[in-house]
Amino acid sequence: MKLLNKLSLIALGFATTIAVPLHAEEHGKEQAQVMNAHFKKGEVMCLVSSVSWPDNQAIKQTYFQGVLPVASEVGFQFMFNLKVDTQLAGTHKAPAFGLIKLPSTQAKLDLLTIHLPKWQKFREMRPDVWQSLVQREYEIQQTTNFSYDSKKYYQVETFWLQDDKADEFANYRMARQSYHTKLNGRIFFESNTPSHYETLGTERAPSHTIITEWDNKAQFETYNQLAETKPFKYLAGYNAWLMTTMPSQS
Repeated sequence: MKLLNKLSLIALGFATTIAVPLHAEEHGKEQAQVMNAHFKKGEVMCLVSSVSWPDNQAIKQTYFQGVLPVASEVGFQFMFNLKVDTQLAGTHKAPAFGLIKLPSTQAKLDLLTIHLPKWQKFREMRPDVWQSLVQREYEIQQTTNFSYDSKKYYQVETFWLQDDKADEFANYRMARQSYHTKLNGRIFFESNTPSHYETLGTERAPSHTIITEWDNKAQFETYNQLAETKPFKYLAGYNAWLMTTMPSQS
């Protein structure tokens, strides 16, 4: 079990199977901890989340033992996890998201081509390990340091737009931004279509991803109750979560 927990913590873009430790204090009472994720231009930020099948620890351990050496060889680096505080929208009820650094988009392509024979049989095990698995990868366009504060909350949203509604969505985003400013919410990260998107099926990638940082949950809840901030009406799909950072584990 100890090995499985460690492997789950360093999943390197292939799964997030973390449960909140039983000894973790209530959010807001523990000492603030800042977790930094530094990305150079051209590196890739991966947000990966999953929902496991029950009672599958043995096959999960086999999967990680086969995959992690190959991922390490390619240069994947696990950074830390974000715990889902509240499922705001959608059906992907993952308990946590893993933040992964990839050295480049080419490294991921190499993993899926040149290195694939080394881990193909383990890749085929994924549907037996997870009910759902989502990998969202974003190539960083300029050197950036993301500082996640354990005292703060992070609203993660993915949008699937209907065709030809980009202008309407831009207007919606501008109007919503004014409420962010009034309530001290800050756009932490945003992107159009991910550079790579992968699930267990054939779902198309989201049109937009937005992460908003909030100083506290009360600020977010005030914002979230406003009619003007409700999900954009011209959406083909929408997923959203409210998250916090997870305590470090050894």
